[in-house]
Amino acid sequence: MFRVQCSGFRKNRDGQAITELMVGLVAVLALLAALVQIVTISKRHTDAMVTARKIAGQLAMQDGQPVSGADYLEDWEEGGDGKRYTKDDEPVEDDPSDFDSFIVEKAAQGAAGWDILNTAEYDDIPDLRNNPTPADVFGLVEGTADGTADDTVELLPVFKHLIYNADAIEIEVSAWQTLTTGIY
Repeated sequence: MFRVQCSGFRKNRDGQAITELMVGLVAVLALLAALVQIVTISKRHTDAMVTARKIAGQLAMQDGQPVSGADYLEDWEEGGDGKRYTKDDEPVEDDPSDFDSFIVEKAAQGAAGWDILNTAEYDDIPDLRNNPTPADVFGLVEGTADGTADDTVELLPVFKHLIYNADAIEIEVSAWQTLTTGIY
């Protein structure tokens, strides 16, 4: 009869299960905190967007509302944090003539096409042609929702220490709409 000796195969593992449970609970807690924080930020952003669109819509319906001078952007220059589309980024403006040459000029086929568009009633495309500020033709108005206490989200300590090292995130939203006065 053979006898197999298994020395060292089974080690003393007292407390291993409770340690694994605690590590698992910490991981689940961190994920849950991140989920709660992301949902809170998303809700505040949605609320700010609704407010900005409401303001822009009200401005768009008012008579004599001055149009906002929308900038023509070519790109964004990254700020000090090295991340794109963050608050410290700076816009790189473009020349509105590019809009004229790449978009407006293609609205008509040559001079004959422009003759037809120039005689069309209620057609603003000829007004865009060679206009130094074509955004004025569109009649854009801006609604913003920023700078209020409701637009700041305090971060949970777990989220702050593990994911994003800041006390709060400030939500800033802009919405642009075209003037709608005079169309009814």
